[in-house]
Amino acid sequence: MNSLFERTGLHHDNVMVFPYGIFSPEAGLALKENGFFAAVNTDVTPADLASNETTIADLWSVAILRYGGFPIFTRRYIDHELRISHLMDYWVSHAFWSGITTFSGTRAAS
Repeated sequence: MNSLFERTGLHHDNVMVFPYGIFSPEAGLALKENGFFAAVNTDVTPADLASNETTIADLWSVAILRYGGFPIFTRRYIDHELRISHLMDYWVSHAFWSGITTFSGTRAAS
């Protein structure tokens, strides 16, 4: 990229876009040590599922910082976000309404 800049004057940021959505847990630290400051990926889990440390909380964060403290931003698609929000609405309302008890301490009818 530096040679491209020298030839063309085209500026760039040190951001890795993982091809095919494939990354390893070690990639974050390696990219950080080589001057990159972020990555973008479609997948939220490493290719080696055995080393997956991604949590639900990571999915709701702006970037996943789980791998070497290096920010991996995930691509967000509107229809995907809508599906997730509908599922969350269902889950929260179901958990809320099925767990309510009355003031007398008896369980409310569902």
